[in-house]
Amino acid sequence: PLSHGGAVRIYNLCRALGSRMDFILVCFREKSDEIDYPKLHEVFREVYVVDRDERVSRDMSLPQQVRGHQCASMGALIEKLCSEGKADLLQVEFTHMAHFRDAAPRTPAILVEHDLTFTLYRQFATRNPGKAAWQEYERWLKFERHWMAGYDAVWTMSEEDQRAAIAEGAPASRTVLVANGLDLDRFI
Repeated sequence: PLSHGGAVRIYNLCRALGSRMDFILVCFREKSDEIDYPKLHEVFREVYVVDRDERVSRDMSLPQQVRGHQCASMGALIEKLCSEGKADLLQVEFTHMAHFRDAAPRTPAILVEHDLTFTLYRQFATRNPGKAAWQEYERWLKFERHWMAGYDAVWTMSEEDQRAAIAEGAPASRTVLVANGLDLDRFI
């Protein structure tokens, strides 16, 4: 559902590019989500919705939010669509989904960093110091460094995030600012 800024951004960018691109949407559904399939099919040729119904991973080396998004069925679906040639490019939105790059290693892929999550957790740890907060920050930093380097391109929302991503190992020549915009026709 278009229930948060990231979903609205994704939907509207895809809608704006719809005449030049052919999109397939693969997404999670939370238990309380209701999916407006007709609205999504206005933009996406195919829509696949995966329920988050697997147990949370116990791998404590991963950030908590990533552990909650480990999903074999999502990975299998991405692998299937890419291996069947349905996708020329894999665009993974949100840092906590970065590990799905492994599902299609031969398909060119973009990681869209809506926020550099490690910077948020560094702020949390600085404001509320404690062992657990700093450990979660370290998990995010390690996770994000690893995955930014594993993508063909990294998109950020701000120049500050672009600089921070490059400083932490994102490829400088392929880390691009794709800022949020405003549909002036809609508001004028």
